[in-house]
Parts: sequence; structure tokens; C-alpha cells
Amino acid sequence: MTVINLENGCSTTEQTTVLQDITPPGADAGPAPELHCNQPEAGLQGSSPTAGSMIYAWTTANGNLVNGAATATPLVDAPGTYNVLVTNPTNGCTSTDAVTVTEVAPPSFSAEVTQPDCNDPKGAIDFGAISGGKSPFLYSRDGGQTFGTQAFIGNLSPGQYTLLVRDAYGCTAESDIEIAEPFVPTVTLPTYMDIELGDVVYLEPVPNQPVLNIISWQWSPADGLSCTDCPYPVARPLKPTIYTLKVVDINGCEAQTKVIVRVDRRRILYAPNIFSPNGDGENDTFTIYGKSVKVIRRLQIFDRWGAELFIVDNLQANDETRGWDGTFRGQELNPAVFVWQAVVEFEDGEVEVYAGDVAIKR
Repeated sequence: MTVINLENGCSTTEQTTVLQDITPPGADAGPAPELHCNQPEAGLQGSSPTAGSMIYAWTTANGNLVNGAATATPLVDAPGTYNVLVTNPTNGCTSTDAVTVTEVAPPSFSAEVTQPDCNDPKGAIDFGAISGGKSPFLYSRDGGQTFGTQAFIGNLSPGQYTLLVRDAYGCTAESDIEIAEPFVPTVTLPTYMDIELGDVVYLEPVPNQPVLNIISWQWSPADGLSCTDCPYPVARPLKPTIYTLKVVDINGCEAQTKVIVRVDRRRILYAPNIFSPNGDGENDTFTIYGKSVKVIRRLQIFDRWGAELFIVDNLQANDETRGWDGTFRGQELNPAVFVWQAVVEFEDGEVEVYAGDVAIKR
């Protein structure tokens, strides 16, 4: 600074140093904390590199300040962005910084259970992907008594299990599951089924699961069966037969059963010893009746002197329309006793000859 005397023009000069403090204090909002089940609140760690007591002012638009908004270390209980304004009371300069608080959701899971079956009597559990939580995760099958690092647990016996997942913060998720007893497929048939020679029987197995679950039916032997790969074949055996059925279900499990079909092979044949061919619609013809008969190859009628009066070939048993009507060459015969002979082939291929007598009554 220079001072001048205007009267004599003399002057003098002096100088001084003025210091200017405009340095901002600096602001650090601190590390970003995570809220979780065991830490629902967190303290922020604000600071300034400037020495001395700074003034702190915290604000948030989407979080929640529980207390301490005017301190360096406020308490918060909600995720969001928190802004800090640091003021140096010495020069009034300010600095700002921000920190984002996040919240870790509790862990959750949906375990996949593999139930035992005929191929493996033990079950298994796969915890799968864990939603939420903080890795690494630990896994328990006994409600937290023991833990392991593997998400897949096998070789489990049937029973109840309490599954538990624990994350790095100690937060847990729990679920109860059951390993069921292994399903063992079965199929049943009667022990015995009885028929007469030439009759049929319907084989109707009963599985212990829906029929649609059975993908393979296999009957053996094929003798007398209408089909060998169907559920319900019709059987017409000509001799006693043991039929075996093996089924395979959609899981590849097998079941087997058998039935003994007993065949009554007695020759049941009947020929009347009298008939009345008088046109009244009752007992008007003579024929052979019976069961288990495949065909009557030939039926012949003779008089008492052995003269042939009637012959028919390939007659079906019980067919009265082709039987003898008591005539010879279109003429009615008088009441008398006549001799008949029949060559009979049975269902099992056996051929036998039968003979007897029959009387006409008018």
C-alpha cells in the first residue's frame, strides 16, 4: 500500500500478506453396508480428510435415516442412496459424497426330490439354485444339526426330512419333504380258472397302478391266446396251460404273475333216443348235441337191416336244421327203432366214433 502527501508530494509504501482459505473439506460416505435378516439396521461411516470438527448432514430420497442424520455415523434401516454434505466451519466450504445401501433378501429354495423306485430303493434331494441370500451356502437335511457344502444329497432312506439352507450371514430357509417307500408294481390274476374243452376264458389281470402306466404286456405261451401283447387276451387252450404275464411300467419296473387254466377234456356228447317228426316244431329232427365238438364229420342213419337211410357230412353239433327229419327219399318212415353212427372230431383234434339207436314216435 502507498501513501502520498499531496502538499509536498512525499510518499511511503507498506505491504502485508492476506491468506485465502477456499479449500473444500472433502467428504467420504464410507463403505456400502448390506442389510439382511441378522442385520436389519446399519451404521454409515462418514468421514472427511480435513482435520478438525466438520459438520455432517445426511439426506436420502429413497432410504430411511433412523437417527444421527447430523453426525458422521447415522443409523439406517432401509436400502437406498444416502448423501452426505460435509461443511468446514472454518471457511464454510462444503463437499458431498453418496453411498448406496443394499438389502439381501432371505434365501429361498425349491428342492427336487427323487423318490425311490424298483431300480433304486434310495431317494435323493437336490436343493437346486438358491434365490436370495449371500453365498457361499451350506445345506442340511436334518434341520440344521449338520451342514455340508453339497446341494445334492443322495442315498436317502424313506422318511421325513427337514431341509435347511444357511447363507454367509447366517440367514436360513427351511422346507419339509418326505422320501416315500419305493413303489413296487404288482399285477394279479386268479390262481386257477376252469373251462370245458372248446370254451374260452377272458384273462383280466389287475395291476396296482393305472393301466395307462403299463407300457408293455407280454403273455406266454401263445397257445390258445387271441393276442400276446395286449392287456386282456381271450384264452381257448385245448389242454391245461399255465399262462405267464410280464408287464413293464413307465418307470421301467417289471411285475409278473401267472394263471393256471384247467381244461375239462371229458367228451360231453348227447344223442336223443326218441324223436317225433310230426311238424309241431318240437323234437322234429334227430341230431347230435354236445360241447367241445369241432365238427361231426359224418352222421349216418340205418334201419335194423343195415340199410343206409340218411347221411350228412360236416355237421355242427346242436344244429337241428341239418339233422334227420325221419324220412327216406322224401317219404315219412313208420315208427320204429333205427341205428345211428357219428364220426366226431373234438376241439383238441381227437376223433372218435359213436353209435346208438333212436326211435321214431308219431
